Amino acid sequence: MTETTGVKLLNGEQKMEMKATKEVKVGERVSFCRCWKSAKHPYCDGSHNKYNKETGDHVGPIVVAAVQATE
Repeated sequence: MTETTGVKLLNGEQKMEMKATKEVKVGERVSFCRCWKSAKHPYCDGSHNKYNKETGDHVGPIVVAAVQATE
């Protein structure tokens, strides 16, 4: 789920500030896009593979894994 949290001006340009929220259960892994090319943004759909080939970059998703908290 993505929600807009506001518009910020940076050097005279409008930039939309987005906030992504997702409940992740223990044992679940979620991959978030860092290349900004995913059709499922903010989630990774593998678009970084094509982007990396075209640009020579090496960007990939950030993978979040929920683990049981220990005391």
